[in-house]
Amino acid sequence: MRDQDSTVLNHALDSSSRNGENREKHVSDPQQPDSEVSSSVELSPEGDLLSDLLYWHARNVIRDLFDCVRKKHPWDPLEAHMLAFSLVDNVLTSQFLRPSNFMEHYEQSLFQRAFCFETNVSDLVEHTLKVTLLATKLGSLLKYSHFELVRLALESLFHNMGMAFISGKILNKRGELAHDDKISIHMHPKIGADFVKKLGENYNFIADVIYQVHERENGEGYPQGLSGDSIHMDAKIIGICDVYVALCQARINREALTPYEALQKILHDMEDQFAPNIANALLEALSMYPVGSLIQFESGEIGQVVAANPQTPMRPVVERLSDTTGHVYPPQLVDLAEDSSVNIKAILSKSMLKDMMSSIEREGMPSNDGEAA
Repeated sequence: MRDQDSTVLNHALDSSSRNGENREKHVSDPQQPDSEVSSSVELSPEGDLLSDLLYWHARNVIRDLFDCVRKKHPWDPLEAHMLAFSLVDNVLTSQFLRPSNFMEHYEQSLFQRAFCFETNVSDLVEHTLKVTLLATKLGSLLKYSHFELVRLALESLFHNMGMAFISGKILNKRGELAHDDKISIHMHPKIGADFVKKLGENYNFIADVIYQVHERENGEGYPQGLSGDSIHMDAKIIGICDVYVALCQARINREALTPYEALQKILHDMEDQFAPNIANALLEALSMYPVGSLIQFESGEIGQVVAANPQTPMRPVVERLSDTTGHVYPPQLVDLAEDSSVNIKAILSKSMLKDMMSSIEREGMPSNDGEAA
């Protein structure tokens, strides 16, 4: 299988080298949001611009993929290869900004861009992008090589392709799904894998993995009911990331969980479904206070977690958002691993934050109704 992997990925790498000049020019041009993005993201003061360009370029590539699949139009898979390289390099670059460099350049991290900023979308495109970024981060923590990370990112980009063939009536149905509807949903891994195989034998490695993404460690997944070592490691990584991102997104039948609630559900309520080393990697990537979590400091101030400190999971990097009177701060990052005087008191849901803001407006003082961390 590795020979097939290298045939596809090395072809993309060669193309990346040939077209590097044009891509670097496009990255610096805010008028080219849909152009190819450089696979090597340099640190620069314009980090937030680079992040936005890569974010929207990634969404465009993934959206085009789903559109072409639905409409049965031809589509060049090289776009996905190029995007996989870009996403991997962005995750790896931002991951090692510790701690002072991170404080200066964190805006250019696409991982923070995707998980911290409200996008007001929870579609297949956004879901796929977030799963790809999180899977790449887990792969790096599990000591994947750069080659293996690009392969993992590429598989992640294709992992939900079968959903493009599922009727919108089923996906948007309220209430309990009928038996036939559940069967249709459970068939989407096979449908996606079969579609990928039509791209040629060099893509069979992707098909094999996406067919197993919904298998579970305890054998209670679908469509084959595989368990343990029978499941490809890449499929296990993508599977746990798929669940986490899904739990954090609202669905017709339920509200979105907070990042903290989603992580706790996976680690405690669903622990037998995922391999311990992969669940631990998820915890290390997100920390006890997952990236994107809204928190309340002991001082009463409000903040948001923007990065994990793997060595000190209880002390993440946090951005202060507002003081105890609701006054909004200018951007201000605090690395709690470096500043022992600042402590987290509670994890907040969005509804709790709204209640606190309403209390401030009504009474001129903050509410301390936080969920104990």
